[in-house]
Amino acid sequence: QVYDTASALANLNLAACVDHNDSNWSFEEGSQGDGVNPPADFEKGSADFDATTTEGQAHGGSKACELTWTSTSNQDFYQGMYVPVTPGKQITFQVYALDSDAGGKLRMALDFYDTDRASLGAKQYGDYTEDGADWQLMSITMEAPANAAFVRGFVRLYDVSEAWTGSSTVLIDDWAVSVQ
Repeated sequence: QVYDTASALANLNLAACVDHNDSNWSFEEGSQGDGVNPPADFEKGSADFDATTTEGQAHGGSKACELTWTSTSNQDFYQGMYVPVTPGKQITFQVYALDSDAGGKLRMALDFYDTDRASLGAKQYGDYTEDGADWQLMSITMEAPANAAFVRGFVRLYDVSEAWTGSSTVLIDDWAVSVQ
């Protein structure tokens, strides 16, 4: 089969391609999520939870992301953007969380990828949220491992078996990943 590169590129439709960036990491703009589809610039790593933008209770601005799950299986919520990194650099991931639900908790993590965007399996997890009425800053820092070309932050949602009532909700806001 012979391909004509110029013709193939001229007929390429990029409109369907998702171009994730960090413009909605404060959950203030773009698609606001409808539960099934997450807010703009985020992806669901599993299906048994809703991710919606909510107003009225935000850390910064006027909106936050509400994560509600009804499964005792762990659920993952990823940033869509693959942030470029080089091995040996320090990566810091921060997000504010409001966890006033004793039935669930959230834990943040970093996932590193090679140049083909295949996970290296070198995930680093931070602390769990504490139940309370105030926003808490969650933060982890990790050195990019050998062969790392990209990093993504994500949060993992867990049930707390002794307090589980069949669903749980945690709010997050002001997501940030930085490379030093």
